Parts: sequence; structure tokens; C-alpha cells
Amino acid sequence: VCSSDRWQLARKIADMSGAAVRVASPHPRLARRVNDKLWFSYRVNELLGRQAMPSTFTAFGPIALAGHLKRLARDHDRIVVKVPNSAGSEGNLVLQATDYEGLSLNEIKARLTAMMTDLGWGPTYPMAISVWESPLIDSPSVQVWVPHREEGSPVIQGIFSQVVAGEAGEFVGAVPCNLPVD
Repeated sequence: VCSSDRWQLARKIADMSGAAVRVASPHPRLARRVNDKLWFSYRVNELLGRQAMPSTFTAFGPIALAGHLKRLARDHDRIVVKVPNSAGSEGNLVLQATDYEGLSLNEIKARLTAMMTDLGWGPTYPMAISVWESPLIDSPSVQVWVPHREEGSPVIQGIFSQVVAGEAGEFVGAVPCNLPVD
């Protein structure tokens, strides 16, 4: 159930019952923001600097996407095109740089457009394009409870490793994290 559905259900229950209803869910606008890969990359760059994450660019159209791919493919083995607001790996398209060697921008654009159409993405822009780093040590996820300010500090309930499968890194679950101390 998406975040806005939870809030709408809570509103309906409150209206019908007259009871006070609290929602343990981020506000829909916040949920959309934190799931937006472009917004997230801008915040990481602002707070931690460009070196804190793989090279990530915004493409506002198919030829710009092709240009970023061509440049990234010169120095990296794999590149990922991302639907900025997709969940999990649903919006990831992982590409091998060698598949684009020697192609013109128009040929790259045609390939990308065909792949995106096959995935049902449509001509939606902007898109995120980034370096797909591998091998990864882990893909940790933190479960945090943030109570009302007067009830105390946030509590880290667990650190989990996201289990991913396949070329696109499809999320298939999580297990307790076992990262090395360093």
C-alpha cells in the first residue's frame, strides 16, 4: 500500500468513527521525496560532496541520456538508467558499457528508447543515469523508529542487508546485516 493510501484510509476511519487516528508512515510528500533517486543524489552531494556516491546525472531527454551513457561508458564497465521515483529495482536498467562502444549518439538513443519502451517506461523524463558499482560489499538498510520529539530520541531497531538478485539488482528481501567492523 502506498503512503498516500495509508493516509487516506486513516482519514476515512477517523471521519467515520470520530476517533483520533495516528499513521505510522511518512507523509506522502516525504515518501515521494526520499524515494526519488535524483532528489536523493542532490541531497548527498549537498551534504557529503560528490565523492560520497557514484557519478549520477540527470537526463531531461533521450539524446541527453545517450550522451551521458556514452561519456560514462568510457570509464566504467556498467551503467544504470533509473526511473527516479521507482521502488526497488523496478526502475533500473543496467547496461554493459561494451555494448555501446563505437555507436553514435543517435544509435545509442534508439537502443535506449527501444529498451525503455519494452519495459513500459514511456517517454518520461527526467531520468537518472549513474555508474553501477560492483562488486558491492553490501546494500544495507536501517530500520529506525522516530518517536515524537517529547518521547525521546530515534531508535535504530536493526540494520539489514538488502538481498538483491539478477542483473538489475531486484530487491527480494532482507536479512540481518553482518558488515565487517572496519
